[in-house]
Amino acid sequence: MPGGVFVEDLPANAPTADYVLTGTLERTAMRVAAQYLPGAVLSWLGVPFLYTDFELRFSLQLHRCGDRKTASFGKVYEHSGKRVSGAYYNSAAARALLVEGLRQTLDLASADVSAAIAALGPCAAPEAAGAVAPPG
Repeated sequence: MPGGVFVEDLPANAPTADYVLTGTLERTAMRVAAQYLPGAVLSWLGVPFLYTDFELRFSLQLHRCGDRKTASFGKVYEHSGKRVSGAYYNSAAARALLVEGLRQTLDLASADVSAAIAALGPCAAPEAAGAVAPPG
């Protein structure tokens, strides 16, 4: 998928939140290759095989206190995996690689975003109109 995929674009007049998390899916690639000579030899034994290679890359940006132009935290997450599987049942390898990639990157991303929010803390509450500061 070239470029980014945006699940939801927030309108400029959306209510502000302490944090807004945005992200871009930058790359997904699933390649399947066969080695024909070894495959032909092994097919006599009933086990032709395929090599499956998967890549995933996405980025996340955490915006704080209604500032959607400047990211307070940003990181790119990547995963790649390879498997050898039977030619007749290769879809299991493709699904397993996808699930493995999502599990590893999303767990790490979740921990990183949680740590960033804990480090940055909450946004300051806006002062009420006409409020007077206590004498100090």
